[in-house]
Amino acid sequence: MHHNHGRGLWADTNHDGAIWDGNPVEDNDWDGLVDEISYSATITNSVVNRNGAGNPSTYEGAGIAIHASGGTGITVTGNTLSGNKNGIILIQASRGSGSLGSYTVQNVSVHDNTVTLGLTKIMVRFSTAATPDSGQRSTTTSLTTRTICRQPTQRRSNGPPQGKPLQRR
Repeated sequence: MHHNHGRGLWADTNHDGAIWDGNPVEDNDWDGLVDEISYSATITNSVVNRNGAGNPSTYEGAGIAIHASGGTGITVTGNTLSGNKNGIILIQASRGSGSLGSYTVQNVSVHDNTVTLGLTKIMVRFSTAATPDSGQRSTTTSLTTRTICRQPTQRRSNGPPQGKPLQRR
């Protein structure tokens, strides 16, 4: 999925059990891959590059975005992200409830992804701040983030690439 003047791949409202596996998602103006207002999903082994540059919001424009989803569990693992405005973001906003309960960012496991920084401002972010579409504040009950991140590689004009892995805290 590439070169959209909006989001790349987007699942929205009341789905459960979505599987996103091995997707190339590149050069979309807004978020690359979005799971929004839903329950469970598995996002694995996708290559997500250069998304979000056209999104004016500082908290959106991610390679992978989870918005008010995860009630029964979301796993984000094995993905490679590079050159996105933001890396992986989780945003909670009050979005009501559906057939399986409230739309809440909870039970989300983000691990073993490679996020390469470039113009990226946010590698992994969880926000409970009020967002323009909600006007309210909400919280999460469970969140695991263990993302492997690397600094951008810089080339010298006469030498090999320079860069080093960032240490997890």
